[in-house]
Amino acid sequence: MDGILVLGCGEVGSAIARALFLAGWRTALWDRPAPSYARRRSCYVDACFEGQSMLEGVVCRRVDTLAQAEGLVLTMMPLDVLLDAFRPSVLVDARLRKRLTSPDIRAWAPLTIGIGPGFAAGETVHVAVESQWGASLGSVVHSGGTTLFSGEPRPLGGAGRERFVYAAISGRFREVKELGSQVRQGELVAYLNEQPVLAPLTGWLRGLSHTGADVSIRDKIVEVDPSRTMVRPGISERSARISGAVESVLGGNPGPPSL
Repeated sequence: MDGILVLGCGEVGSAIARALFLAGWRTALWDRPAPSYARRRSCYVDACFEGQSMLEGVVCRRVDTLAQAEGLVLTMMPLDVLLDAFRPSVLVDARLRKRLTSPDIRAWAPLTIGIGPGFAAGETVHVAVESQWGASLGSVVHSGGTTLFSGEPRPLGGAGRERFVYAAISGRFREVKELGSQVRQGELVAYLNEQPVLAPLTGWLRGLSHTGADVSIRDKIVEVDPSRTMVRPGISERSARISGAVESVLGGNPGPPSL
């Protein structure tokens, strides 16, 4: 089965998959079972738990086998099995693992594109795309490594890193409050295993991992938007610029790319 495989159903991977699907490419998303992404209204992670999810009018459905693959789909089948069955013409690694260096994945598809830190064009992937805010965001790298992970989150409502809760332990997540609801600083919003997770600020729950998510240490599990009115969820400027860069690499025309 020819097509594009996007690894990672977080914000950036979901935006890329949606854009390529709308451009006419046969597109599938992959992630590990029960992934933890807090900004669920900006990505397709809920499909992992609920069977389907919608992002800006485009639905993505979870499938267990490629025989079910119609439309934009997401699967959590073992990656080696998926690669053998799907045989993608293009593979986009959008897992954004930040502090990890990618192995050489060029054998996984005729064209491999790495998003963000940890990739080296011509060494571990064929092409890479910069993902960090700044002048280089969305730049296509044809030779050499991408920018190392650094910097602080962009402020939102005057708050930076302090608006997030990062997991101090690994375990299973359980929601108490509903995504999008208003909370007060110190209010109970979830449990990680049996450990209470409290709102870091007063504001709106912009990010909240899904009940049942398999959380790793340092994962972002909660985000509170302290703005008077919550910033509209959906595809962010950053994700849109990165997905546009991927489309530019492919030339905008559905079908196997020419290398």
